Amino acid sequence: MSKVFIVKIRRGMKRKTVSQRIKESEKIIGIFCSVSIVVMSLLYIFQMSTIATNGYEIEKYEQNLENLKKENQKIIIELADLKAMRNLDSESSGLIAVEYNNVTYITSKSSAVAIGR
Repeated sequence: MSKVFIVKIRRGMKRKTVSQRIKESEKIIGIFCSVSIVVMSLLYIFQMSTIATNGYEIEKYEQNLENLKKENQKIIIELADLKAMRNLDSESSGLIAVEYNNVTYITSKSSAVAIGR
């Protein structure tokens, strides 16, 4: 029974000419090319969107880096000031200093002079 069915199917089918086969293959190739173009276009748009987003993030991080550099510079200056004050305190403690209670100022024409008694 299966041989009879196959034979009937083959008899019912018309043989396609070469030009019909070419037209079918052209349709298939056209559909494939169209789908390929659409897929590549979508991938391109996605890639450009990703690049733009990454560009904004890089710009944000660069701005943050500049702010941190400025803050670091301020901290370095403050640290240098504190070290200078600490050095002055430690050096002045080793010096012999005399405290003056009664100070008299003498003025001259050019400048003021202090005398300790």
